[in-house]
Amino acid sequence: MKSRITIFAVLALASAMVVSAGQIQIGGTNGLTNTPTVIASCTGGCTDQNNYDEVLFNGLTNGGPAPQPYSTYNTFSANVGSITDTNPNAKNADGPGGVTFSMINDGVNANSCASDCDASNNYWSLSGYSSNATISNQQIKVLVGVYGVTDVWTMLNTITAGAASAGDRSIIVTLDFGPTATGAVTDAVVVKFTNTNDIGSGANGQSQNAIDCALDPCNGVATPASGPMASSASVTPAGYGPVTLVTDNLFNYSYNSNGNGTLVLNDQGILLGTLALSGGKTNLTDYLENIKIQENSGSSFPNEALALSAITVDAIPEPSTVIMFLSGLGAIGLARFRRSRS
Repeated sequence: MKSRITIFAVLALASAMVVSAGQIQIGGTNGLTNTPTVIASCTGGCTDQNNYDEVLFNGLTNGGPAPQPYSTYNTFSANVGSITDTNPNAKNADGPGGVTFSMINDGVNANSCASDCDASNNYWSLSGYSSNATISNQQIKVLVGVYGVTDVWTMLNTITAGAASAGDRSIIVTLDFGPTATGAVTDAVVVKFTNTNDIGSGANGQSQNAIDCALDPCNGVATPASGPMASSASVTPAGYGPVTLVTDNLFNYSYNSNGNGTLVLNDQGILLGTLALSGGKTNLTDYLENIKIQENSGSSFPNEALALSAITVDAIPEPSTVIMFLSGLGAIGLARFRRSRS
């Protein structure tokens, strides 16, 4: 009898451990690596994996060690690492532990090896507008396949943002929902992250240049998207109800080499609430199959680009998981009843 009770208890404990889906770092501990997690929907090499030091940070230091955005960061070797957002927006949405992002650590250059074949890759770069019609609709597609997603947290920055129009340098994020993890998409919820204005302006937008310049112009760009971000905003995707966008700063580093300024890494939270989807479903009763990300730059400034470091989603448990949990509790109750009878 005791052995039966132990078996039932173990099953119930296992059920309890998985009943709360909670935070899911897309790509697991390796982050957003190459396929099957990330698919570049373009031709001609519009995406690449890069190291922060080589591109975003570009050797900007205070004459000492290179910036260290997370404890295991290394310029030339891949290491498992993460960044946790414990700012108020993340805590309000996810509790005192905040939101954790798994950083890319596969150490593999997505395109042909040049001088950085062995570099630690930390983000995906994605070009914007192109005069080539075959690749003008460039995007990164991230496979998710998670049921009942409540929040989507992206870790995005702009690499170059010199377009005069804020709309011309916004980031388009499409959330693809469907009845199965990998089936046909039935709802495409399009959310735009507006890039911030120039420095000295009021806080606005949900994306910021990775280099926040102290002087204007910034590396020759008269109006970089390096102004402060808005803490929160409400937006209404076309055809759907409103969602809340929140932003936090994850890392900042003041530098004085090659000028003066601050390096920043930011995140953006899409708090879905209960979003009405087609067929009477909601985001709580459907799967988030994919997340698609696109730089919205246009012909007025064709060199726009963005950096995608990580994605984390929050989700409720699937119905089958809840049933498993209830079954485990029932098994314990039955075992105790039989023992009391004996």
